[in-house]
This record gives sequence, C-alpha cells and structure tokens, in this order.
Amino acid sequence: MENVIQKKGKHRKWITCFAAGIFMMLFLFGCGKVYNQETDINESQETKEAEQKLKIVVSNFPCYDFARAITGDKAEITMLIPPGNEVHSYEPTPQDMITIGNCDLFLYTGGESDEYIEEILDSFSDRSFHTIKIMDFVTLYEEETIEGMQVRGHSHDHDSNVPAYGEDETGNAQAYEENGVENAQAYGEYEAENVHAHGQEEHQKEHEEYDEHVWTSPKNAIQIVKGMEEVISLMDSPNAQLYKENAEHYMEEIAQLDKRFEKLAEEHREQALFLGDRFPLLYFAKEYGITYFAVFPSCNGESEPSAKTMAFFIEKAKQYKAKTIFYLELSNNQTARAAAEAAGAGIAEFHSCHNVTKEDFLNGVTYVQLMEQNYNSLREAF
Repeated sequence: MENVIQKKGKHRKWITCFAAGIFMMLFLFGCGKVYNQETDINESQETKEAEQKLKIVVSNFPCYDFARAITGDKAEITMLIPPGNEVHSYEPTPQDMITIGNCDLFLYTGGESDEYIEEILDSFSDRSFHTIKIMDFVTLYEEETIEGMQVRGHSHDHDSNVPAYGEDETGNAQAYEENGVENAQAYGEYEAENVHAHGQEEHQKEHEEYDEHVWTSPKNAIQIVKGMEEVISLMDSPNAQLYKENAEHYMEEIAQLDKRFEKLAEEHREQALFLGDRFPLLYFAKEYGITYFAVFPSCNGESEPSAKTMAFFIEKAKQYKAKTIFYLELSNNQTARAAAEAAGAGIAEFHSCHNVTKEDFLNGVTYVQLMEQNYNSLREAF
C-alpha cells in the first residue's frame, strides 16, 4: 500500500497518453467526428473544476453530513460505509484503501468502531492526505454501564435457569412477566449491589474506551462543525469565506435545535428515556440531564438480552409509566417491541445518526432533520 498515493499521478499520465493516442487515430483515419469547440470547452472546464475540488472521504454519516454542509458543491465527498449498512459489522474492502489513499482529507470518528481505520492509516507510510478525528474536537466520556444493562459477554444469569431472551418457550412478552418481572425488585437489588459492580469493573478492564457517539449531543455537533470548517478552510483558502459562512449557518440551525431539546428536558425532569437496544446516546443524555434506561451499553455486541435484563427494563418502564419504548435506526426492534408489549407502551425510532437508509441518503436527509425527528418523538414520549 505504500505506493497507493503515487498511483494517482501515474493513472493521470496514462489517461493523458491514451487520450492523445485516440485523438491521433481519429485524425489520421477520419472517423467523421465533427469538432465542436463550444462542447469541448465546456467539457474541459468541467474536468478542470472536478480536479480542483477537494476530495473528502468520511467513515460515517455525521462526518458526511457536516462536510457536505460546510463545503456545498466545492468538494467530492465519499462515505465509506454504504447507506443502510450496520456500522458495527462493516468490514473495509481493498477499494476502500485505494479511495482513502487518493483523497485530500479523511474524516473519521476515532472510536472503537474505527479500529480498522487506524490499521488502514498505519499502512500508508507516507501520507499525502490530511486526517481529522472528530472525537478530538469535544470533551469525551468513558463508555457507561448503568444499573440493569447487560454487559457484553455477561448474561448475569450464571446461577440461574431462567432462559435467555429469545430462547424461552413462549417467545413473547408474557414470558418475561412470568420469568421475573414480578420479582424484579428483589433481584434488582442484587443487580445493583453485585452484578452491576462486577460487570462495570470487568467492562472497564476489557474496554478502556471512550464512548464514540459524540455527535449525538447537538452542542458537540456545533464544535465538530466548527473544527472541521477551520481545517477545510486552511486546505482550500480561496473558498475559506464560503466555508465559514456555510458552517455558521449550519451551526445556527443546530443551536436552535439544541435550545428546543434543553427546554423539553427541563420541562420533563421526572421522565426517562427507554431504549430497548444498545445505548449510543450517552452524550445526548448527559447534555440535557435526561434519565435513561437501556438493555445494553453502547459498546455491546450482543443482540439478545437475558430474561433478567428484560424484566428489570420492563419494571422500570412501568415504574416511570413510559409511553414509548425506543429502538435504534436499522434495527429489527424486536426487543423494544417485546418490552413495549409487556409494559403497555408504544414504540418509536430514536435515530443515533450513525448511518441512514439508502432512501434517506438519496433524498439528502441531514443531521438536523434526523434530530428534529428525535425531538418530536421524545416530546410525544414525555
């Protein structure tokens, strides 16, 4: 891979020679093509403008959206993870390495999910492109495991014969009622005093990582946009003023959304956010002081919570009289649906903005639009 960057220049020389050869053949053998000066001039101008555009490659949707908002039509932006793909299970291709090697700027989060990116970057012994790690622009929080969450690799059922979620005979929400919701208070104390403490300790030992979902806080998003704009403006100074104006406009949109979230949270301090999924919303919850419950921490790799985890989650939902159990985008929502049925609640999507569907991507959906959807859903839930 040490020659990936040099390939770009060689490729252009090859194209030039090839084009010259074709031109001579057409001239000598008279293919009958009528020369159109206006058409050729326009095509030449378009090619020149395309070559002058910044080539930006990003790892996920937040980076893509922020870069797009800043640069407008002055950059070619490529998102490595295809729309509709689950981010945590994505594996890079050889083409991804070539794409990164040929860019001017590479943007990525920098968290645990981006370990493969660090390996790719290490393979370039002499980089000719710039990199931005958006986690560098904000204050970071360590991954958090709260009471009731099922820690990765631990079902908290080592001494129990209670079947795991999805493996019980009935296969529906009633099973969780029978398997422990009525006794949730009893084992909840054990969960809090023993299993939670043990799980938290082992979790921190195995994963001394910061939560990577920094963009879920609108205040963080503003800082990220500001930091990205400053770097991009330095790289392309002729368009610096445009980038600054674009960034300021987008930051104002995010700031207005931030104020609405602040007011909503302040008016509903007694409420809690229930997510029947992993919890990638740590920065969002901490920003607005929102109490939350979820079946897994953000870093968890499991998809099926244990009966005890479900029972605790359902009991808390009943205690808070939750109207809505949320699920994440691109998930099958089975856990949220089962919990909602048992708790007598509805379900709704809460978008972490990590990635979007193909349809949303093609329709040009933005971070602000997705967070506005979250605001409306949360307002209904509260």
